[in-house]
Parts: sequence; C-alpha cells; structure tokens
Amino acid sequence: QFLYFIVSFTSQRMSIIVYAHPVSQPSRAVLWALAMKGIEYELKVVDVMKGETETDEYLGKFPSGAVPAIEIDGMRLSEGAAILTYLAETRGWDDLYPSNDAAKRAKISQWLHWHHSGSRLATTHFFRPLFGVALGKVDGAAIVPAIAEAKKQFRDALLTMKFGALKDTPFLCGDAPTLADVLVYCEFDQLDMIGFLEEAGITPDFPEVAAWIERMKALPAHDAVRAPMPRVVEMLKPAVEKLRAAQKSS
Repeated sequence: QFLYFIVSFTSQRMSIIVYAHPVSQPSRAVLWALAMKGIEYELKVVDVMKGETETDEYLGKFPSGAVPAIEIDGMRLSEGAAILTYLAETRGWDDLYPSNDAAKRAKISQWLHWHHSGSRLATTHFFRPLFGVALGKVDGAAIVPAIAEAKKQFRDALLTMKFGALKDTPFLCGDAPTLADVLVYCEFDQLDMIGFLEEAGITPDFPEVAAWIERMKALPAHDAVRAPMPRVVEMLKPAVEKLRAAQKSS
C-alpha cells in the first residue's frame, strides 16, 4: 500500500533514502515537502508500533530511535525540522525557507522550535493514550483525564497560533506557506479525520485556524501523502467510540 511512495532517485549528489511511517506526523511533513517539490527518493517504511525503530540495525544508524530520518549527501540525519531545513537550504527551496531573508528564516525557525512544545505536545498526549485503547492496553475510562489535559494543551496551542500569526496573516509567517506551516499542520490532519478538532471547538472559537487548515488542504500533494491515513483512522474508530462513551459516563 505504500508503493506509490517508493521511487528511485538519481542525481549528481547521492540518492535520498527516507525512513518514515505515515502515522508519524513529522514523517508526513518531510514526505509532503518532498512531494510538493517533486523530489524523488526511496522510502523505507519503519513501523513504530511494531518496534522497528528499536532494533539494533535502526539504532545503529539513528541512535535517537525515531522517525523521520534520512540518508542524504553522504550523511544521516534525524528530526523532522532539521531534515526540512537541510533540504530547503541544499535544494534551493527559497519559497519555503528563503535564503536571502534572515528575519523570515528566524520567524520560520521560531515556529519549528515551538512545534515540539506546542502543537506536537498536545497531539502526542492525545494519540498515545488513544493508541493504547486501540491496542487493548488500557480501557476508554482510563484515558479520560489524559484526553482532557490534551484538549487543554491543544487549545493553548491554538491560541498561540491565532494571536501569534493567523489573526493577521493567512499563513504562520506571512502570505504564503513555509516550512513552518508544513510541519505544524501535520499535527492537525489526523485530528481532523477523527473529529477531535470539532470537539476542541476549533470552528466556533478559532475561525482563523480553521481557515488556515482549509488553505493547507489545498496545497499540492496534500491528499496523496495522506492516502494511507483512512486505514489508520479506521483502526482507531473503536477506540474513539470507547473514549466517547467513557466521557459521557464520567
């Protein structure tokens, strides 16, 4: 099912090998940027849920044991933001990360760094408990407090996005999308698919963010990169239903 991603790459430099999984939000950001720019690469799907990031072989290449990771230009690199900025700087993606505008790059970097403690923190605290229910490790009632805290964290992130940028500009760093939008948005797509954004009140309370999401959906390769996601959402549906039932009875 991932064959549509697997392509060969030949250039004057070296081949690009991307280690990623579609459930990983930063993985989708890297794959999306490559797709938008028409950069070919070889994808090696690494299943985090099966422990494939914890094997001796993988840790020997990438000691952090995380995806995404990349082999490029004779080196190995992990962390989504680092990969994105390296690609932009070495492949001339000035529209996403302008080489001639230090102030603009600083604003983009501000959001790339914020992502870890902002939107990503909230979504991680939502999905990890939910996957626990899906895998039968915990029941729906056990994760209700964690989900309530995740919702609070997520609304804090939405406030930062609204007043930090989107009340004044259509994208996080101005009138056009940048690496900041690509990375941050990938925390929203699967939340949208399972209905969590509506539960968090994004439409009535954060119309600027809701409009930004719609603009991001219209960007090239959005749907192609997310083609595996409906299968993941289908797997999570029983867990979401158990959570909803537990929330009503709590």
